[in-house]
Amino acid sequence: MSKVSVIMSVHNGEDYLELSIESILNQTHTNIEFIIIDDGSTDGSPQIIEKYKSVDKRIKYIQQENIGLTKTLNKALMYCTGEYIARQDADDRSMPDRLE
Repeated sequence: MSKVSVIMSVHNGEDYLELSIESILNQTHTNIEFIIIDDGSTDGSPQIIEKYKSVDKRIKYIQQENIGLTKTLNKALMYCTGEYIARQDADDRSMPDRLE
């Protein structure tokens, strides 16, 4: 199976972030890396991401000052090693077979 890089930018997304992260980690296609960049959040987003990073080694977590969505997503692309790239917003929920 081909490796998929999933990229996510988060800025103050704590309300839906856990569901969004879980929907990627629970994909039927498991050969993934999940690049999450916290774009200067001032809410509980960093703590939520840290919680998931501590139990799933597929997560690459980067923190930075706020530079905006477009620049953050472009930065995330530099960390990708997968054959395919998928984008996930912090308030998205993916169907379990999305990455198949």
